[in-house]
Amino acid sequence: MGWRDLERFMDIIVDEFFAEPIELHPWIAADYNDPGHADSARKVVKTIGCYVMPGAKAVGESGTVSSGMAARTVENSVWVSITEDNIGDINAWKQHDRVYLPERNAWFSIEKPVPSATGRPQFDLIRLQVGSL
Repeated sequence: MGWRDLERFMDIIVDEFFAEPIELHPWIAADYNDPGHADSARKVVKTIGCYVMPGAKAVGESGTVSSGMAARTVENSVWVSITEDNIGDINAWKQHDRVYLPERNAWFSIEKPVPSATGRPQFDLIRLQVGSL
């Protein structure tokens, strides 16, 4: 069993306990007055991944410090982590593409894709207001 096999085995365990449905929607961005539109040249990908919100762990959902942990600034407040086996080439996804979390009924815009040497890239996200699609 090689290193990649062990990595995939660990990803199966992580996804089994923490993953949720995720949809990646290709998007053509416009400008601040125009939210853009779906990119029909690329297909929507429906898969599973882990939604990560580290600020909630550090300061709690209500914003209080818990268990002596110090709150600290994070570069991105939320991201999704998806195995490359589930999304293919991360470079196919661009800034402003959309991410939908159906169980949360929440839409996000990709701020930037972040490649991973471990085969589990992430997408840094910006939450979208309802109606801003």
